[in-house]
Amino acid sequence: MSSAEWFFALLGVAFVLIPLGMDALGYAMPRLLAILSVVVGAVCLVGAFALPAYNRWFVGPTYVYLTVGQRLGERSAQAPQDFVARRVFAVQRQGPNVLHNVTITLHDNRGIDQSYNDHVEHFEEIDPGPLPTGEEPEHFWLEPATPWDEDYSVAITSHEVNLVENIAIGCTDKVGLFAIKVMVVGNPKALLTCRDENLKASTDWPEPQQSCSTVIPPSPSFEANLTPRPFVLAFPNSVNDMEPSSTKYHPEGLHYLAKVPTCPAARKPK
Repeated sequence: MSSAEWFFALLGVAFVLIPLGMDALGYAMPRLLAILSVVVGAVCLVGAFALPAYNRWFVGPTYVYLTVGQRLGERSAQAPQDFVARRVFAVQRQGPNVLHNVTITLHDNRGIDQSYNDHVEHFEEIDPGPLPTGEEPEHFWLEPATPWDEDYSVAITSHEVNLVENIAIGCTDKVGLFAIKVMVVGNPKALLTCRDENLKASTDWPEPQQSCSTVIPPSPSFEANLTPRPFVLAFPNSVNDMEPSSTKYHPEGLHYLAKVPTCPAARKPK
């Protein structure tokens, strides 16, 4: 229950107990006033518990989670030798309520340095979702410890709800494969889950019920609308030059191909 719901619940208890307290103290409360106090208290109590119940059963939960870009990108490279493959993470929101004091901590489970591989974002509040069409989401870029063999844990805390999220990323020699699972802390039932069929995942990951193409935004149109706009986007064996006319700053995107991390499953032994 939120603080407002607790307030109305306690207020309702107070109104119900007022006539009893007055009677215990030996004061005779007018009958009409006593009835009115009990009725107001009952309304407050019913409202305090009915509203969250309605939201739970008919409206659905309010939560946020991270989605990822389908491709690795570089948002500031000036030349091929400066290419650093980063993945974009974007904040998505669902549900009818505002969330307050939201902290998102993303951890790269493939990284060695624990502190270096934690990325933290904080928001005073996040509006109800989903995000309006065309509005740019809150996002950040992160360099994976092992590109295309990625495993992330996400802790999301807020005043209203605490969440855990797991993100797994693999690949074939041509495309990325993804899995996302979002759960309320202490509740084994997933709020959101998707997994591409060919992605190998741990035994505790749910069987694929939907492809992550329904959750992850399409590329390159998604990344192209972010600020700053990435210079290049890369699948395991191909590159999209996002600024093909901007030869003043970097060569054509194909020159980046040698710098692009390839799919581990497709790498040939030396």
